[in-house]
Amino acid sequence: MPVDPDRETWKPGMSWEDAIAEIAYLKELASEMGGPERIDRQHQGGRYTVRERIAKMADPGSFVEMGGLMGGPEYDDDGNIVGFTPGGYVMGLAELDGRPVAIGGDDFTISGGSPHNVHKIPHQFAQPLAITYGIPYVQLREGVGHSSRSDEESGQMALPQGDMWWQGVEMLTKVPVAAGIMGSVAGWPAAAALMSHFTVMVKGQSQIFPSGPPVVQRATGESLSKEELGGYRMHVYESGQVDNVAESEEDAFDQIRTFLSDVPSPGVSAGHTASCGCLTVSVP
Repeated sequence: MPVDPDRETWKPGMSWEDAIAEIAYLKELASEMGGPERIDRQHQGGRYTVRERIAKMADPGSFVEMGGLMGGPEYDDDGNIVGFTPGGYVMGLAELDGRPVAIGGDDFTISGGSPHNVHKIPHQFAQPLAITYGIPYVQLREGVGHSSRSDEESGQMALPQGDMWWQGVEMLTKVPVAAGIMGSVAGWPAAAALMSHFTVMVKGQSQIFPSGPPVVQRATGESLSKEELGGYRMHVYESGQVDNVAESEEDAFDQIRTFLSDVPSPGVSAGHTASCGCLTVSVP
């Protein structure tokens, strides 16, 4: 659903009914992700979108999204929204086989998962949720991380935020962490994906590296394909950075479920039948 240029945006003084309608409108805009053309491009490449992945991974109807309204709006002179870019990471609470998990993934249809004007990343909600309640964290990665457009606008090169790493390390000491590398992953999402107890790639579809082939060629003069640089043969069989290879995305989802079925959630009370609507946790 494209932005309606003739629609008046809610403003202070307007009714609460209008405010609720505005929230529903923005949620609908966010659900469109990068738009029909980019979604179609994702499908033509044989890949699901992040929302489709979460829907296929989680128990039906169990996903409760956080931050669905986070995005970069553009306004006209009258304060009406004329453009909206959703955040590039979809996350929330879900259930896998009746077990609560924090789950999230990159939206590759929006600037490769890195919209330069929206900073929406897992340590804002998904990771703290997993740590606080002692539930597994599942990350479905297909993103490029840093945006060069941000550098151009700020006038200087930025480094990854330091506060995102300590939380990932703490999470590894407290809860099960699983990652599916669903496509090309570079930059800080590549490092985040490997900070997992279990990591799986999709054969012929997934690659992971600090930087892609063009950067490597410029730095070293070597001309390598994405598969040669960071495909499953490199990381499952040579570097050992990735645990398993899957034949398809569905196979990757099944492998993650199998891994989680073999490990406990430290914070969930024994014998409890988990529900996203009423999560019972043990208190130290």
